[in-house]
Amino acid sequence: MLLTAWLAWPLLAWALEPEVQEAKDEGMRLYGLGISGEIIPYLEPAAEAGDVEAMYYYQQGGRT
Repeated sequence: MLLTAWLAWPLLAWALEPEVQEAKDEGMRLYGLGISGEIIPYLEPAAEAGDVEAMYYYQQGGRT
């Protein structure tokens, strides 16, 4: 049991806060719909929190 908790710790430490994850999900949804000009405010908190996927799409949205 202790080993399982120890191995899962990095995954839990990297999880986004629920409201940040919801904003990221909305930003990704908008990007998928081709509305990349509006994703910046949604993806910015996740990108600042270190989410690599959010960082990539945040940059893509900034290019349009």
